[in-house]
Amino acid sequence: MQRNQDALMIGGLFTEGNPAAIPPIPASPVHQDFLNDIQEELVGVLEAQGINPAAATRTQIRQAIRRMLGGNVSTFTTNQVLTPDHAGMVFVDATTGNVTLTLPAAALAPVNGAIGGVPSRFTFVRTDSSANAVTVQRAGTDTVEGQISRTLDKGETLILKSDGVSQWFNRVGTLLSDGKIPAGQIPLAAGYADDTGVANEYAISISNPPAAYFKGMTVRFKALNTNTGPATLRINTLGAISIKNRVDGLLIGGEIQMGVVYTATYDGADFDLLDPTDNKRATKAWANFNSIPYTTATYTTTGTVVTVTHTAHNMTTEMLVNLSFTSGSLSGTTGTYPVTFVDVNTYTVAVTSVGTTGGNVTRNLYIRAKFNISSIADNGVGDYTVTFTTPMADSNYLFMGNSYGTVPLAIRADSGPGSAPTLKTTTQCRIISQVPGSTFYDLYDVGFLILSN
Repeated sequence: MQRNQDALMIGGLFTEGNPAAIPPIPASPVHQDFLNDIQEELVGVLEAQGINPAAATRTQIRQAIRRMLGGNVSTFTTNQVLTPDHAGMVFVDATTGNVTLTLPAAALAPVNGAIGGVPSRFTFVRTDSSANAVTVQRAGTDTVEGQISRTLDKGETLILKSDGVSQWFNRVGTLLSDGKIPAGQIPLAAGYADDTGVANEYAISISNPPAAYFKGMTVRFKALNTNTGPATLRINTLGAISIKNRVDGLLIGGEIQMGVVYTATYDGADFDLLDPTDNKRATKAWANFNSIPYTTATYTTTGTVVTVTHTAHNMTTEMLVNLSFTSGSLSGTTGTYPVTFVDVNTYTVAVTSVGTTGGNVTRNLYIRAKFNISSIADNGVGDYTVTFTTPMADSNYLFMGNSYGTVPLAIRADSGPGSAPTLKTTTQCRIISQVPGSTFYDLYDVGFLILSN
């Protein structure tokens, strides 16, 4: 199509002319070629979108544009066979029962000999949270992500775009040569599920899982636990894959927080965590613990499970306790163990040695809460060795401690003020609670932070 080329056009634009002007200005003529250009351009848009031009119907251009751009908005609560005129946002509410949506043919059929059509694009949004099923299925022999249908989980959004031939794809953006997603582009999640794994080993089960991981595969999951170091993600029965922070590499702890929803994309080797919780915080480790020993507890054993009787122990499940067994089968054993609460006077721990005879056990200390701390060992009154789960980048970190009362907490230096620390490495540090130059104390409430870049 081109502008009217008549010599009487003014600047390429039509004019009504002015017969009163001297000399008179004639009106611009309208030639058949120009009118035919307009007609055929507009009709071509309609026919490429499978729309037969109809006299007296004055909404067909708008209809065609909405098909091309996915500009329609629809809401369905029951089964529906979709047409090209549903292309756009499709809201689905399955509160009252299962809903099946049938896609139009991926090959949009042009009419009157028009060549090809524009692929269709649908965005499905599930708005209900019921247990009913929502299924998006193919028409004829088309495929939907290589399958005959795709379920839509509660809360999920699914974008499908046809190839104009026989397939519907769920892809957004372009992969880089190494399989990674470019910065600023987040592909639509292939599925959403709540994590059912354990700390640092995340596991989800999605609908319609692939036979194998593929580059660009993206999932969203709600974490059941906070990671304390490097972590993996397993989808359905596929293997566990390392999770990486797309900026910093392997996780160090805290990038995945309990109860938060995250997006991860497989790059061919690892899952890139696209929206990690900020791990650039200065706090690299912390703990709160009780260091007052309890020396009159007793224990019994059943295989590797040890039941400890300890009046008013004040601990809950998943706290860590440092125990020294002083008699019985485990005599001479000292270690740090996760607690399983039984009642206010009883808890259990799991040990590696099989015991047959119970005895006495001393609780040296217990850790109420922590981050990036694997254990705190009791070296004696007011003297402890802290071991980090993930090592520090270097030993130039800052230690800050506090306790009840006037007893300070500090890094131990056996040679006195101004001397090098007794133990301060990337993996451990030794701390003390001591009145300066005087008495060491075990304390009810001890807390500290490790700060670093």
